[in-house]
Amino acid sequence: MDVGIEQNPAYGFVIAMNKLTSWIIDPVKFAKVNVWGTWFWIAMVPISVFTGWVSLVEYVSALSIYALAGFHLSTYAAARTEIMQSETDNKLQQALEEINEILLKMRKFDPDDDRE
Repeated sequence: MDVGIEQNPAYGFVIAMNKLTSWIIDPVKFAKVNVWGTWFWIAMVPISVFTGWVSLVEYVSALSIYALAGFHLSTYAAARTEIMQSETDNKLQQALEEINEILLKMRKFDPDDDRE
């Protein structure tokens, strides 16, 4: 029996992971998602206290998982930024070295030298 990809149970998960990856890769989207997540959990603190959810193991577990995932996503984003800065610094260093080589060649060039 041939099952279409849309009928595969993992299809929704793949779509969700693609969306999540696009949010992580784009720094602007990543910042917006983090801000909305922060405001959501700030709003959830009084709601969870008043409804008594704080005493539920499931709620505390979900909150802990969210905190753990958020921590790992933020460290991933910070590491990605460091890598990008390092690559930019390496490219800049290479460009500066090339400029220095050209300047040294220009300084050594003597227009009165007839050794051609």
